[in-house]
Amino acid sequence: MVSFFTVSLILSGCMSPKYLGTPSNPSPYNGQTGVSLNPIFSFSCTYPPGDKIDYYVYIGTSPTNMKPTNSITSTSFYLSFTLNANTTYYWQVIAHDETTNTIVSGPIWSFTTEAVSAPNVPSNPSPYNGQTGVPLNPTLSWSGGGPAGDSMEYTIFFGTTPTPNSILVGNITSTSYQVSNLSPNTTYYWQIDAYDYTTGLEKTGPVWSFTTGQN
Repeated sequence: MVSFFTVSLILSGCMSPKYLGTPSNPSPYNGQTGVSLNPIFSFSCTYPPGDKIDYYVYIGTSPTNMKPTNSITSTSFYLSFTLNANTTYYWQVIAHDETTNTIVSGPIWSFTTEAVSAPNVPSNPSPYNGQTGVPLNPTLSWSGGGPAGDSMEYTIFFGTTPTPNSILVGNITSTSYQVSNLSPNTTYYWQIDAYDYTTGLEKTGPVWSFTTGQN
């Protein structure tokens, strides 16, 4: 007579994989379109219970030139960078069973990211471009923005040369910023870099200038 316990052991042994499986069930699914620029990736992979498994993920815009990311031990992950909009990507997972030193390569999958709009080019500066007699503690302001609902950040480049490369302030969400203790009778140049934190896209505005007054 076969006991319930014996039947359970038999069924458990049948259900447990004996070998490392092929990565499958990708998300984004193969051929998916309109994928977020910061998606959560996931996949399935079976392996013998107790074995130590590592996964190596490759991704790129060409199926013959994919770059490796960091190895992972989970079947879901984020990328450390934002993907480009309206771009087809290819990715592949290679599973490594460290216990048996077995390697199984999954198929190459593809997906296409969503088409998104870039941020607005910074415009409408104050002081206006070429303005003279500007106070020594002016408030710089401009028009910016991006697609509705997106989080925007701005970096101000500032200096006394026509190609300002010193960062006055970075990662601000306001479209105005007060500077102080400027030198009198001096021409300053400034430029705004707008970064859409939601999409990872950016736009750099033109270089503007103004000249301070006596005080």
